[in-house]
Amino acid sequence: ARIAEEARIAEEARIAEEARIAEEARLAEEARIRMDEEIAEAARAAEEEARLAALPKASYDVAIIGGGPAGLAAATTIKRKAPNSNIAVIEAKETLGGRVSSDKIDGYILDRGFAVFIDSYPQSKKLLDYNRLKLRPFQPGAFVVTSDGWKGGMKCGGDSDVFTISRVADPLRRPQDIIAAVTSPVGSIMDKLRVIPLLVHVVKSSVDELFDEDETDTLTALKMRWGFSDQFICQFFEPFLGGIYLAPLTSQSSRMFHFIFKMFTEGSACLPEGGMGAIPGVLEKDLRNWRQGMEFSTSTKVTGIKPMDGEDQGEWLIETAGDNVKAGKVVVATEGPAANKLVAAGAGAGTDGTPQRSVGCVYYSLKNPPINDPILVLNGCQEKGTEEKPINNMCFPSLVSKTYSPPGKHLASVTVLGPTMDLFRGEDGKIDEEKLDLAVRSHLRCWFPDAGVNNWETLKIYDIMNAQPAQYGCDTPANVNRGRNFKAPEGVLVAGDHVGTATLNGAFERGVNVARDVIKTL
Repeated sequence: ARIAEEARIAEEARIAEEARIAEEARLAEEARIRMDEEIAEAARAAEEEARLAALPKASYDVAIIGGGPAGLAAATTIKRKAPNSNIAVIEAKETLGGRVSSDKIDGYILDRGFAVFIDSYPQSKKLLDYNRLKLRPFQPGAFVVTSDGWKGGMKCGGDSDVFTISRVADPLRRPQDIIAAVTSPVGSIMDKLRVIPLLVHVVKSSVDELFDEDETDTLTALKMRWGFSDQFICQFFEPFLGGIYLAPLTSQSSRMFHFIFKMFTEGSACLPEGGMGAIPGVLEKDLRNWRQGMEFSTSTKVTGIKPMDGEDQGEWLIETAGDNVKAGKVVVATEGPAANKLVAAGAGAGTDGTPQRSVGCVYYSLKNPPINDPILVLNGCQEKGTEEKPINNMCFPSLVSKTYSPPGKHLASVTVLGPTMDLFRGEDGKIDEEKLDLAVRSHLRCWFPDAGVNNWETLKIYDIMNAQPAQYGCDTPANVNRGRNFKAPEGVLVAGDHVGTATLNGAFERGVNVARDVIKTL
């Protein structure tokens, strides 16, 4: 009986343990099922949240990606011709203006890379109100720094340590400079006489005719077509055109040379009182005055452009790091590399074959400039673009417009071309600013030994990587008057200087032409 009782108790314990284990397993399974349901619900909620987030928060007739000159020109043209249109301008940076921008620091206006505004640009005259810009012109011509010891050829490095600053004058616009023009040591008498047929040619020819000419590189045009000497090319044309197009003469288009020479002959190089940033600023201000149908989104990077389907077929979804939007038409007015990435054009369809030129600019504050004229200063020496002689050109913007510096101070702007900037670039890709500053000051002391260059205060150094698209010697050069075709899906149009000419006029022109195509569909 005792043994039987113990067996009964053991059996009951076993049955109880099995029941406990079964209950725990049941509870664990229920917990797993609840967990799976919660995970699935969370996934459904996240999917729905993502779907809702991807839906456009606003709808526009036109979305313009990029708030630089081309994008603002496109928006301005559309609103002027189709005032009831609904437009959004989406810009990745904090401010509009793109590469044409200015910083204001301690009473100084620092253009982000030295540039001038040429008031004879055809599209600029149509688009902008010059009175509002309060343009201040440079004096025609240039001061050219040369040295003794010239050797035959442009790159023989025959410079001595004796530097001379001479005026290259424009007696057509400043008759009082005719004696300086004749007696200037820069250029022989034959070089100066050969300028005359060049002037006649660009003045008599229309812009379209100049761009229809057979094309060579600019160095070939200067030597073979116009007959200029190596010395004159080295002393004047090389630094002058290099400062405009940021490339060697062999990488510049003869068509672009004739175009820009025509613009300088018929107009003036100027600075707006508010800095170069005032140029897109005028367009921005006018666009913001539209009370309806005009919206801006800055600090908003566009990550993709996708066609929509269903009831929104024919519309475009613009994906951003913030809220997405949709639009009937999309104008991509970014720099070339960004435009090619967004539109995802196939090989040869976009402008992937257009390299970007770079440039640097060093700004100094000083009390007394060594020259008194509002004029460009060019490095006409054979040695240029080296670590010892990095300067291509410089000027004192405050002599052009007093607004560029506070009272009692002046501003110096020094341009260093991209390949020379790379000589001061470290393995991390950053410029050694101290080394660059010392090299620039050393070079300036050669030109202005009594100017107290050591006492000039360094304000800021700009290293601008995508300053300008290449215009010659590549698959898709930016030298196409009125713009080139950029293969993009229907409803997406591309604007910018990389699909036109590598000038501010080219950016404006392409923006206006694209806008006209958009207006036809509104």
